[in-house]
Amino acid sequence: MYGIGGNKVLVFRDEALVVAIATTNNHVEGASALTDKLPVGDILEAAAPANAQ
Repeated sequence: MYGIGGNKVLVFRDEALVVAIATTNNHVEGASALTDKLPVGDILEAAAPANAQ
């Protein structure tokens, strides 16, 4: 799900994790593509200890 300026909500069901990405790229052409370039793998790796049970 995208919002204006590349804001995005990612849902990782297997990890029971929701990530909200807020950017300041309002009315910037290609803002959603910029958000897509974020290293999602790094986000998942960083969240892993928080989700460990």
